[in-house]
Amino acid sequence: MTIHLHIIANKNGKRYYVIVAGGVFPYEGKISFEMKNQFSNFCKKQDVVPMFASVGLMSNDPIRSEAGLALKYDGYYIKYTGNEDLSNITLPTQESSEYKDYCVEKIIHAYETGNFDILYDDFADDIQFHSQWVLEPMLGKDALINYYNGKGQALKKSSSKLNGSAVVITENSKRNGNFILMSEPGKVCALFSQEIIGETNWIFISPKFDENNKLVEIALNDPALFTFIPYYAF
Repeated sequence: MTIHLHIIANKNGKRYYVIVAGGVFPYEGKISFEMKNQFSNFCKKQDVVPMFASVGLMSNDPIRSEAGLALKYDGYYIKYTGNEDLSNITLPTQESSEYKDYCVEKIIHAYETGNFDILYDDFADDIQFHSQWVLEPMLGKDALINYYNGKGQALKKSSSKLNGSAVVITENSKRNGNFILMSEPGKVCALFSQEIIGETNWIFISPKFDENNKLVEIALNDPALFTFIPYYAF
């Protein structure tokens, strides 16, 4: 769970607006690329400096830390690496190294809202869609757009709740997430929970990109088919 706090402060004749995102172990505070961009544009109009601070809390009690609990009067380990200046933040372009992460954020947002049109410009002409719950694979951009148009309408009318989080699989860098898939380093994916009539189902979404960071494949699978290990960001 991530909690956002807003702080306005004055220093050396300048006004600063700070978003503080806090998370409890194994999570760290995080905001999306889209939120950073919107926040930066808002602050420019108000003539204030936009800042972001990520804070992570971990109980010094090992049982409670493993359970992700933050209890009153506990002692805590704190992870804070300083404020990030968002004055010149821009959304990643397809040429940037962060674009795959940003595209996964857009996939998560599309499934949470049913607005899949934000993905269509990212589709390669020969994109493929595979799902354990769809009998035949879908081939080509037009076929997948037609499918997602219907899927989006169904999700908007549904009473189910979706919750997604980006997971980055890598050997060397630390990213937010509470699970990591045992797969090739550097693979990006999304792990979703879907609540329907009180029951929670998990869905693993795995995209593939071409050399131009265009989506060439989206696959939906049951996470039970894969091996997960706990992923700790501290």
